[in-house]
Amino acid sequence: MAIKRGVVLLVLGFSLTAGFIDLVTLVHFQQFAGLQTGNMILIGRDLYRLTLPNESKSDLLKAVAFHIATLISHFAGVLCFCGLAHACNGPTRAGALLIGRPVRVGAILVGVLTLAGSLLDLLSKGNDWSVCLIAASMGV
Repeated sequence: MAIKRGVVLLVLGFSLTAGFIDLVTLVHFQQFAGLQTGNMILIGRDLYRLTLPNESKSDLLKAVAFHIATLISHFAGVLCFCGLAHACNGPTRAGALLIGRPVRVGAILVGVLTLAGSLLDLLSKGNDWSVCLIAASMGV
């Protein structure tokens, strides 16, 4: 079975975008918005550092909570898209309006959540929690 050129370009575009967003969020927030394995590694590292005598326990617990919040935000985005896909294919009235459109609506959600996270960061002059909105967009 031959792979269509448009599909290859779409996959490359998604990969490039996800990699770029992860790079920006890692540098700016010390979090991965899309690469949840990286966040699990950061959680493990900080939990290990809790066992060391000269580490600030409260700062490390805050860091672990921040990593977990990013993970949960990403998974909330995944669940949101799964619910959207189910509603689009279901017998509900909303489903009748959205049949066959979960990817389009999901693409809009990605843009809205990423923009909201960026605006929150800019308007609050560096709110680290805005990465949770960006992580949710990567889950969609």
